[in-house]
Amino acid sequence: KLPVPNALSLAGNAQSVNAVAISTDGKLILTAGADKSIRVYDAESGQQTRHLAEVPDSVTALAFNQDDTLTVAGHAGGAIKLWTTSDGTPFQGPPPAEGATPVTAASELHGHDGAVTDILFEAADQKLVSAGADGTVRVWQLPQAPQLMASGAEATSTLLASPDGKLAAIAGVHQQRPAVLLLDVATGKTVQTLLGHQAAIGTVAFSKDGKMLASGRAEKTARVWNLADPKFPEVQKFEHASAV
Repeated sequence: KLPVPNALSLAGNAQSVNAVAISTDGKLILTAGADKSIRVYDAESGQQTRHLAEVPDSVTALAFNQDDTLTVAGHAGGAIKLWTTSDGTPFQGPPPAEGATPVTAASELHGHDGAVTDILFEAADQKLVSAGADGTVRVWQLPQAPQLMASGAEATSTLLASPDGKLAAIAGVHQQRPAVLLLDVATGKTVQTLLGHQAAIGTVAFSKDGKMLASGRAEKTARVWNLADPKFPEVQKFEHASAV
C-alpha cells in the first residue's frame, strides 16, 4: 500500500493549470497554464519560490531534466523554452557544434506547428524530445537544430521515454486510428505501431525494466504490450468502469 502524503494547496495560478512537473529529487513542483506563467514551489511547504518570466503564451507541457538543473516548457504556439532551475535565468548552453544549424537561442527552440503536447529529456540529458499537435516528434540535441522523427502519427497526445532512453512511446492517431508508436530515439525511426484501442489514448507507462508497456484511457481499457518479443504482442487487457 502506497503512503498517502498530506495534501498541499499551491496558490498563484490565475487561470486553468495545464501542466505540472515534479523534480527528480522530489523537492520542487512546477505548475503552468493559460495565464502564461510558470511557478516553482517548494514541494514540502507548498510555498512559491520563483516565478519564471518571458513566457510567450499558454503553457501546455513541463519537464525537468534528469539532474533538475534545467526547467523546460512547451507552449501552445509551438515554442519550447528552457531555464536554469537554480536561478530562473534563460538557459544559454554551450556553443553549437561545428557545422550544426544554430537555433534562435539556446533558451528558445522552434519547430512545431501548433501546441507542444508533451516533452521530456532522454536518460543522459543530451537530448530533448518533444511531441506536438502537428503530429511530429522532434529530438533536440541542445542547443542545435532538431532531428525530426517521422513517426507517421497524425496527432500526438503524450510522450514517454523508456527507462534506458532508447525508445520513445508516443500516444496519438495513426491512419485515423488510436495508436501507440514506438520510436528509436537514436535514429528517429518508427520501430512498431501498436494498434488495438478503439478510442483516444492519453497515457502510456513502461515497466521498470523496459520490457513491458501499458496504455489506456478513453475506452475504459488498459492494454499491456510485451516489448521483449520482436512482434510486440498485446499480452493483457484490463477493463475499467471509467476512462483510464
